[in-house]
Amino acid sequence: MQNNVDQKVSKFVKAHEKKLKGLTRNSSVPFTYKDAVVNILSYKLPEEELDILKFGRTFSTKPLHLNKSHIFTTFELLHQDLKRNLPENSKANEAEVKSSM
Repeated sequence: MQNNVDQKVSKFVKAHEKKLKGLTRNSSVPFTYKDAVVNILSYKLPEEELDILKFGRTFSTKPLHLNKSHIFTTFELLHQDLKRNLPENSKANEAEVKSSM
């Protein structure tokens, strides 16, 4: 029975190591920014920014608060802008596109 438990534990650990490697794109997350970040700009980045950059281009932080009314207002403005800029006779344009295919 102990042998089965050891096998299950070993399989579990290997699976999670594989997931971690896939998520971090490295065998381990760098401990300092010096391992992963090269600043080629003349602007000197603060330590905090460099420390965040070590996680890669796809890392982002969650906003503290999402304002739903701001999001809805933005989409409403986008909708109005798109609606204004669409051609008057969109059905005729659709027919032209279909006939050209």
